[in-house]
Amino acid sequence: MQNNQTDNTEKNIYKNKPLYKTALFFILWFIFSLITVIVKNIVINAVSSSLEQKIDCGFISFSQVHNYGIAFGFFDGFSTVIILIAIIALLIITTFVILKIKEISNVLLITFSMMNAGIIMNFIERIQNNGYVVDYIEIVPNILFNTADILIVLSSISLAIIVYRYKQ
Repeated sequence: MQNNQTDNTEKNIYKNKPLYKTALFFILWFIFSLITVIVKNIVINAVSSSLEQKIDCGFISFSQVHNYGIAFGFFDGFSTVIILIAIIALLIITTFVILKIKEISNVLLITFSMMNAGIIMNFIERIQNNGYVVDYIEIVPNILFNTADILIVLSSISLAIIVYRYKQ
């Protein structure tokens, strides 16, 4: 009797696995978004209090630039299109994750959480700032980006690696 009860408990745990994975997806999405906000606020406050409006740390600098485009300023002036693309991307990714939650690996779940966090944070910032995001991290001279961009790039690289490994 005891063994049968244990088997039923294990079945119930696995039965709810999609619910746990869905919750994990949204929790990670929230955590990555929160990290983005915290880092941005720390950097912007530090830069704003700097006399030169720039903090140079050797290989990395921090300043503030309004970016109306995407990826190094491309599509400058197309804020409405960028916002629409962000909405479509969020809907596609979120729908895919929810529909395929049983088959999605934890690595892919983290990847999509990071991607959605980066997209939503840039989206919210564009809405708040009338079409621009504030870029504040500079590694290469005159090429600035923000924490949300880092999440998008890292998750895109992770997704490319996952797809490459899957095809092999």
